[in-house]
Amino acid sequence: MRMAPMKTLTAIWQRHPVVSYLLVFGVAVLAGANTFWSLVIGIVVSMVASYFLLSGQRDAISASVVARSERARHRMAERTAAEDAWDDAQRSGSGREAADGGTGSADGERDPEQ
Repeated sequence: MRMAPMKTLTAIWQRHPVVSYLLVFGVAVLAGANTFWSLVIGIVVSMVASYFLLSGQRDAISASVVARSERARHRMAERTAAEDAWDDAQRSGSGREAADGGTGSADGERDPEQ
């Protein structure tokens, strides 16, 4: 099965970005640009090509990061709700005021000044 030219170029760019940069650099040198301008042209062309050729991969990674953060946020909300429910049950069901006569601190100890 033969790949389409654009898919082949994208596959090469994804696997070998340095080789792709060197290819652009080599073409610039062969076109007669000096070394400095060949480096600049290679960097600029490589960056622009990467932006467009790797957009699908960038979108896929972004979607996976968003999904992972949503799952983490959901788990944190569940844990917070469970902790709040437990805390509310402890505060309302333990009868701490009755246990310490209403004069102690929140943890049931008596105030030494009384």
